[in-house]
Amino acid sequence: MILGKMKETAESYLGQPVSGAVVTVPAYFNDRQRQATKDAGRIANILVYDLGGGTFDVSVLEVDGQDFRVLATGGDAHLGGGDFDQRLMEYFIRLIKRKFCKEDISEDKKALGRLRKECETAKRDLSNQSQVRVEIESLFQGVDLSETLTRAKFNELNLDLFKKTLEVVEATLKDAKLGKSEIEEVVLVGGSTRIPKLREMLKEMFDGKEPCKGVNPDEAVAYGAAVFGSKLSDHGDKLHAGVTLVDVTPLSLGIEDAYGLMKVIIPRNTPVPTKMSMEFSTNEDQQTSMSTKVFQGERPLTKDCIHLGKFVLSDITPAPRGVTIVEDTLEIDEDGILKVTSREKIPGAKSKSLTITSYKGNLTQNQIKRMIKEAKEMAEQDKIARACVDARIELESYIYDAKNAFLTGDGLEQVGDKRGKVEIICSMRAASGWLDANQGATREVYEKKLNELRGVWDPILITAKKI
Repeated sequence: MILGKMKETAESYLGQPVSGAVVTVPAYFNDRQRQATKDAGRIANILVYDLGGGTFDVSVLEVDGQDFRVLATGGDAHLGGGDFDQRLMEYFIRLIKRKFCKEDISEDKKALGRLRKECETAKRDLSNQSQVRVEIESLFQGVDLSETLTRAKFNELNLDLFKKTLEVVEATLKDAKLGKSEIEEVVLVGGSTRIPKLREMLKEMFDGKEPCKGVNPDEAVAYGAAVFGSKLSDHGDKLHAGVTLVDVTPLSLGIEDAYGLMKVIIPRNTPVPTKMSMEFSTNEDQQTSMSTKVFQGERPLTKDCIHLGKFVLSDITPAPRGVTIVEDTLEIDEDGILKVTSREKIPGAKSKSLTITSYKGNLTQNQIKRMIKEAKEMAEQDKIARACVDARIELESYIYDAKNAFLTGDGLEQVGDKRGKVEIICSMRAASGWLDANQGATREVYEKKLNELRGVWDPILITAKKI
């Protein structure tokens, strides 16, 4: 940031571009410290604020020379200039009904079309003027609309939408694990970013940092697409030959566990290419196969995520529940192809794999944003659902561990009479049966059942020194 400011000052004084700098460091700096200093001068974090007519996108990128690495993305598929127009329309519809007639203009499609066009024009003009005159002759039932609209009124009508964009910016920065002070440039893209109030709010959010004015907001996306297309072409231009773009995963990728939970292996916004693994253990005694189901999404239960594919790893080593360990690996290459591999963690074990070529193309940008939005909106309900599954897992594990302690150890020896031993065994079978019959119970019900069983079984287990 200091170098950037010094560059601006120097260029302003010299009247010509400055393309290089000499940075001195203390003599006692080691190689790692020297390299870190050079990296700090070369690497920049940029936030792209893209607000167009119908959608809103935020991207945080790390720029190192001609290498562009996407750190995080966010947005709202239902927020843009059209929403600002709609707010103006709703304002004038209320105004017309109050001042001129009681009938609802919203039933007249032709009148609405004329009003919408005039509202869009007014919105654009207010980017350069403090007030405009909205005039439509014979708009509705002979009523002539002629009203003054101020920039202050426009801002008032849309302030909550403006604030909504800043919430997305904050969430995207959080995903990128960056603070506002670590953003060197805020680049504005899309015609709606010409709205003065939006620019003012962004500047305030970034502690007075002026948004970059060197990029044409109407041409930035098309220019970027042209550069990327040039790179992909066999006849790409030499000017952009060294440009590289590192993308990120649009949604989290993971494997379903035995309880229907989404075990995230590659989190959303992970730079690609990438390779990550997670270990799973068998859920039943003497299990000889494990099913691997791959999902994409942000919800904790796989039923609320997108199913990408599945396969079965057979001939795994039979053993008591939880002993056999299988490692699932998810790998995404430069072309966005996802490869899923499952392998038992013993030397020479067999593996099974699945290649998914369309995991990124199976959803549109709007669908991806909708899924992310739903995950935030349903966070509280998902928390309750997850707590319910966790309570079931705790109860199931207690029943399993207690049965092992009683039946394979000396737990039953602590029960004096034969009748008591039979009652304990019957109690265990009844508990397992209850669990099977109550798959959809609430967290409170599972916890109550666990406490009941602990009251009966814990004294014997404690005496037997099994827990």
